[in-house]
Amino acid sequence: IHKECFVVEISPETLSRTNLQDLNKNDLLNLEKPLAYNGLIGGHLVQGHVDTIGKIENIKEEGNSKIFTISHPKTYTQYVVEKGFITVDGISLTVVECVDNKFTLSIIPYTFNNTNLKLKKVGLNLNIEFDILAKYVEKSLSTNKNN
Repeated sequence: IHKECFVVEISPETLSRTNLQDLNKNDLLNLEKPLAYNGLIGGHLVQGHVDTIGKIENIKEEGNSKIFTISHPKTYTQYVVEKGFITVDGISLTVVECVDNKFTLSIIPYTFNNTNLKLKKVGLNLNIEFDILAKYVEKSLSTNKNN
């Protein structure tokens, strides 16, 4: 960690699951310090472990918000529920609607203006981290089913 930057290394596993290989010099990322577990949690537990890449299918305006429609591999459909949490490019968000392998997000002006979402266009890839609680529930249910 330096005064105006910090340096990280990227593992092959991370490269295979993220859009980091698409980045160019001076591209913006959404980064913040980790939350201490004795602090207030205003969203959900974001681990920073990207599960897969999603693709922006549509962006439209609705009132003062931007509505993003994002597709993802069908193998992750069970982790996306309406009004559930999802992390997109490191931003904790709430799913508005989900149909098959697509979900929509309503991005309020503050989030849009203070993240790299303002630079995103249809067709670009986003990093997706699904809610860890959904993954634990699925694992527990499948383990109990097999016993």
